[in-house]
Amino acid sequence: SSPQSDQEPLNKVKQMIGQALKDMRNISRNLTFNNLDRDSFDAVVRAHIDMLSPARPITFDIMLHPEADYRPLQTKIQLFRIIAELIENSIKHSNCDSILVHISSASNDKLLFTYKDNGKAPSPNADPGIGMNNIKSRFEFLNADIIQYSHTFENGANYSAKI
Repeated sequence: SSPQSDQEPLNKVKQMIGQALKDMRNISRNLTFNNLDRDSFDAVVRAHIDMLSPARPITFDIMLHPEADYRPLQTKIQLFRIIAELIENSIKHSNCDSILVHISSASNDKLLFTYKDNGKAPSPNADPGIGMNNIKSRFEFLNADIIQYSHTFENGANYSAKI
C-alpha cells in the first residue's frame, strides 16, 4: 500500500472528529442559551466551569451579583461569552492557577465586571488574536465603559468594565 492511501483513513477520521467537535460546541452553545433564559446567571457560569477540565488545578473565585439575572437575554449571552472566552484564554495561554470573576452592582443601574488571573505573560509584541478581539467587540456591543483592559497578561489578565 502507498503512503498516500494509508493517510486517507486517518484524514477521514480527523475530519469526522473535527465535525463531531463542531457539533458538540453548537449543542453546548444552544443549551447554554436555553439555560441563561431559565436558570440564574451564576448557576450557568458555574456549570460551565464545572464542565472544564484544565490540565492543571485552577482555583475559581466566582461572585456574581443576582442583578445579572434581570438583564436582557442578549446581555447575559454576551457577558457569558466574554467570561467563557477569558477563562479559555487563561487556561490555554497564561499558565494560571487562579481565576477571579466578579460581577457587582455599580451606580446608575450598571454592573461592574471584573476578571483577573495570575498567569504569565506572552511576548509583549504578541497579537491579541481573534478571541481577544471578540471579547473587546462584545464589550462594545454591551456599551460597556471599559475601565481596565489588558490583553498582554503582563501581571496576569485584568479586565474591568461597567456594563
